Amino acid sequence: MQLFNMKKTRFTWICLLVFLLYFIGISTGLKFLGSYNCYARYDMWNATTNGSLSFQFRTTNKEGLLAYMDDGGQYDFLELKITKGHVRLRFRIGDSAQTIMLGAELNDDNWHTVEVIRDFQKTMLTVDSSTKSGSSSDKDESTLTSKSDLFFGGILRDKLLTSLALPSVMFDTRFVGHIRNIRYGLGRGRWRNPELISSEGVEQHSSDVCSGKDSNPCLHDGVCSSSDSGATCDCKGTGYEGEFCNVAASVEDEVSSSSLASFDGSSYFTYDLSKKGIQTQEDVIQFEFRTQNPNGLILQTGNINDYVFFGLEDGMIAFAINLGSGPYAEVITSKNFNDNKWHKVVMTRKRQQISYSSSTLTLELSSLAKRSDPYISLVGNIPFTCKDPDQLEPITFTTEKAYLEVNKWEAKVCNKIWLFVKPNKC
Repeated sequence: MQLFNMKKTRFTWICLLVFLLYFIGISTGLKFLGSYNCYARYDMWNATTNGSLSFQFRTTNKEGLLAYMDDGGQYDFLELKITKGHVRLRFRIGDSAQTIMLGAELNDDNWHTVEVIRDFQKTMLTVDSSTKSGSSSDKDESTLTSKSDLFFGGILRDKLLTSLALPSVMFDTRFVGHIRNIRYGLGRGRWRNPELISSEGVEQHSSDVCSGKDSNPCLHDGVCSSSDSGATCDCKGTGYEGEFCNVAASVEDEVSSSSLASFDGSSYFTYDLSKKGIQTQEDVIQFEFRTQNPNGLILQTGNINDYVFFGLEDGMIAFAINLGSGPYAEVITSKNFNDNKWHKVVMTRKRQQISYSSSTLTLELSSLAKRSDPYISLVGNIPFTCKDPDQLEPITFTTEKAYLEVNKWEAKVCNKIWLFVKPNKC
């Protein structure tokens, strides 16, 4: 397949903005009744090394389980509960266990905001405007493994104690009160509403303006947050702005607040997904690029039998896929994309279908590369800014014997060379 030759071609200079893989859902505010099997189960929060979680609660009880997740019953877990009117965060990463207590008299029937931020060895708990943190003493223990869904208010009674990394959580007091604005962090101040999978012993807030897809006022996957005065919409990363994310934003506005990386033709970075053992049925890959070079590979993922390639050939977008049912290649010839303008690409995979135009894991690749994430490998010099290439002056041959010698051209398989010639008039 001709498109595979892109594996041998890198851009002489490209500015690339790599975003994420993510799943979009709608979170509903819930009233927890505290019954025997009271719980709300949301899709998995991938805490890993840099995840963040935020929600609000209101209660009059001094005791109750707020949230729990673990690694499927092995070692790692994270438990949030209100105890004696305080918020207590208890977590374990490998052999390192930590407990953080924060707040006082939080059972005052007022709304309180809780945020948990993972930063490699450090885990931070914020309650309203107060923050405390705990750190792992082992530098090798920096990843909080997530293999369960995230439970609020209690644990499903059908779960076996042997399937819990912290079996005692099953006997925690069930939460009585309200929880709203559950959000998972995507990085750079952006969030998403998780999907409510199942629940029992809970009721939706009758006054929650973000409850459900029909009543959510935020358009284009904007993140809705409820307050006593109404709804606010977080439009970051949607490509839209305005009160309800209803006005298209310019590409330049979107890029200005995002992580950038420039590549010079000999540089690249990779992220090793195999170390995480990730399996998904639905993914989104999103990035923006600009370049003056007509050829080069922008993205490659997978192996020889299961892959996605994306790049430029002669200034046109070309991509190839094979998700196990045979290869497919396409070239988009509607325009040239090497015009040094920003172009946004969104690729969606759902099972064995892919569209050119979601999962519980979010990877901010540019940000992770900039922070030297342990799963990222960098090759060459990669400035994390958008850098324009140096302008080359033309070479003039003044005599018939003049010549120019350059480095050896490696063209054993397939490659190209471009010459722009302007002969003098005879």
